[in-house]
Amino acid sequence: MNLYLPDSTIYCSNVNDSTIINTTMTNSTILRSYVKGKNLIGMWIEDSWVDPTYGNSSGYSRISADSNVTDSSVWYSNVTDRSNVYDSGVNYSSVTHSNLVTTLTLNSTIKESSISYSTVKSSVVTGSTIPNATLTNTTVTNTQFCANIEAMDAVIIDNRMTSGYIIYKGITYSTPTNITAMCSLMNNNDTVPPVINRIWNTTAVYAGQPADFSINATDNVGIANITVNGTLATWIGGDVWTNTINVPGSDGIYRWLVTAMDYAGNTADRYISINVNTSNDPNVTIDLNPPIIGPIFPTSATLNKPLNLSANVSDDTEVTNCTLFINGNPVANMTDSLPSASATVKANWTFGAIGDYAVHAGCYDAFDNWAEGIDVMVSVKEAVITGGGGGAGGPIWTPSITVNVHSPIIIDIGTTGVFTTHVSVSGMTDATNVQLTVSGVPYTYSVTPQSATIKAGSSETFTIYMVVPDTAQPGTNHIKIIATSAQGLTGSGEADLIIKMPGQMIENVTNQTNATQPVTPTTPTTPSGLAGALLAASTNPLTAIGVMLAVIGLLGWLWYKKPELFRRKKTDGGEA
Repeated sequence: MNLYLPDSTIYCSNVNDSTIINTTMTNSTILRSYVKGKNLIGMWIEDSWVDPTYGNSSGYSRISADSNVTDSSVWYSNVTDRSNVYDSGVNYSSVTHSNLVTTLTLNSTIKESSISYSTVKSSVVTGSTIPNATLTNTTVTNTQFCANIEAMDAVIIDNRMTSGYIIYKGITYSTPTNITAMCSLMNNNDTVPPVINRIWNTTAVYAGQPADFSINATDNVGIANITVNGTLATWIGGDVWTNTINVPGSDGIYRWLVTAMDYAGNTADRYISINVNTSNDPNVTIDLNPPIIGPIFPTSATLNKPLNLSANVSDDTEVTNCTLFINGNPVANMTDSLPSASATVKANWTFGAIGDYAVHAGCYDAFDNWAEGIDVMVSVKEAVITGGGGGAGGPIWTPSITVNVHSPIIIDIGTTGVFTTHVSVSGMTDATNVQLTVSGVPYTYSVTPQSATIKAGSSETFTIYMVVPDTAQPGTNHIKIIATSAQGLTGSGEADLIIKMPGQMIENVTNQTNATQPVTPTTPTTPSGLAGALLAASTNPLTAIGVMLAVIGLLGWLWYKKPELFRRKKTDGGEA
């Protein structure tokens, strides 16, 4: 339906389930009309009064799809979908499911309008212009984000937020001026506080006179406001605010609390500290920086064993005293080496329960500036290395690692020897990780597994592979097999390592071991009698000496028992 209705009055009409398209209304009044389920699409409404639902709570007109509303009063209407509203009063209107500013939709322009008692629901608000507008008693529900709203000569009054935040920088201007208002609409899930990056004086500071200070602060969502001792600082652009403080004229240390708040209500604090001493020139000293607190160390502790918890601290003046915090609670003073501009502070503490604890230090400087370090998790476990006391009459644990290995270990030259070692852990109530090494061995070796976690009262078998090259010489080495736990506890076992030629006989060897599976070398068959003795003598000097002595002894016995064997026989020519 295309209509041109100049200077018309539509009064007390029933327009049911109709769609009005491309209609121009000039100086018209739509008053007390019953409009139900209507779409007003592409309408140009000039100098008109649009009140389609007066007296009919069930009737709403929908101004949508590129509609233009100029110099009109729009009451009780749904205004959605890229509508343009010029010089209009938008009162008691519901702005729903739109991409709009605090009041209307994406890229809508609201000029010299009174936007009162309106509701913006489920909207994404961004990039709109509100020149000469007055926003009064506006409620925003479930709106997610709002940025870069340009408000010229705007007055923004009493905005309310449900399930979100709407805060403007530069809320009210009583004189005509151009400002850029920034807002951010977020849900309540933001828990990240702002960061006050820097505070500095922009004018000279004297006792008894005002001084200007600037504050730089940032936030993941945006800074809503900054206060200095409860007084709002002035936003001057970017991430900078300014504030004037009145410096007292009498001697003393004075402090001003600077608080930055983001749109979710998270806050961060810093201080401006001024020491007034009228007998000096200059008569004030300024401290704008709190102490710097390093993380707590060490990060592991043994149950019921005292431990020094330490932190490195520093300040541009000096650190005066520090406090140890465990799970957010102050528990001990950390005043070692203080006061000092740089120090390592300590507190002796005993943890009485197993678990993980959030631990940090907090410190004051000479100007009473306070700072706290970040939480570090300290893990507390039962005694593993030094053991634990069982209390009166309780057991005293003596942790130990035992290494069992057979001796001797016999390996042929030119082969890879394989032998096992058994490692057991006792005297503790926890498991420990153990690694194995071999000392005193001149050859390449490997261990399987490389490490193992062994529970108290149990053992683990390690297999050692040792490569003896062809160039090795026969002989005996004394080796030590060492087991080391992750906590530094050690145990060892010793053995003789005999390196021999292939086929060589090893005599008078006794295996000394409490290992379950001792390794016994395979001995090949060798000739017996004199041939065997000579073969043995050819490969072992000790055997050669033994054979020589045996031969000499045999000859002596034969000389005594059968001397005739050593006499020369007679011949026809006489005695030999």
